Amino acid sequence: MFEISTKLWYGLRAVVEIAKKDRPVSVSEIARSQGLPSPYLIQILHRLKRAGILESVRGREGGYRLKKPAEEVSVYDVLVPLAGDVAIAPCLDRKGEFTCEFMMSCESIDFWKEIQDKIRDVMIGTKISDLITKRDQNVP
Repeated sequence: MFEISTKLWYGLRAVVEIAKKDRPVSVSEIARSQGLPSPYLIQILHRLKRAGILESVRGREGGYRLKKPAEEVSVYDVLVPLAGDVAIAPCLDRKGEFTCEFMMSCESIDFWKEIQDKIRDVMIGTKISDLITKRDQNVP
């Protein structure tokens, strides 16, 4: 079964929470508002900072903020530093290259590649701002 890890789930939720604010957001605030465990969240945020998605602000009013506007940060930008590129089938590597010894005789390999490419395209095409806008439109 294709499943999103908690690292990806939490990372995306944290970035969206940060993007909704006009100020740096503390780890404790993100953890509290999203119901996430702080120690694990800290690891995720550090990884996103190293990847250039987030920056940290020191001081009493400090915390994390996006390094670029939410309109310029894709879901793909957030998830790849946490888990690498999309890989949904063992016959394809994370770049979509065939790695299976049966690739010349496998009737389903093109199907898996198409699915993997479409997932990647949706992730690249979806900006953090889109997630916020869509959610705001669907909440009564």
